[in-house]
Amino acid sequence: MVPLPKLLPYVVLLLLILWEIILVSLLFTRVKNDTYSHVVAKVQQRLASWKSHTLSMAGRLVYLQAISSAIPIYSMQTVQFPISICDKLDKMNRDFLWGHNETSTKVHLVKWGSVCKPKFMGSLGLKQTHLMNEVLLAKSR
Repeated sequence: MVPLPKLLPYVVLLLLILWEIILVSLLFTRVKNDTYSHVVAKVQQRLASWKSHTLSMAGRLVYLQAISSAIPIYSMQTVQFPISICDKLDKMNRDFLWGHNETSTKVHLVKWGSVCKPKFMGSLGLKQTHLMNEVLLAKSR
């Protein structure tokens, strides 16, 4: 039998997952901007923890793909995000990709619609948040 101290982190993780499931399933009110502000804050915290000027463009792209698809994915599967939340997430992605920070802004070399095209079309293959939300909702139906 496995000792209890070794199982404790798994039990805590399971309880946190169940808590999030219960919160999302009990959400019967109208979805507002504040409803999913924790998702925006979590993505912003992760993107702010890495300084964009320390990574190359390829490094920022890989980090951005991992963060922008991993953090909001569960919530996007269950309910449709407001467009303003999707726009905030896309803006944070854009700013991180091009190297913006609080003190300076950079020129966007390519429009965001071109960056979000598939890789086989010669683009970077990032996904727009509202389109990813619609696809995930259609998949669960």
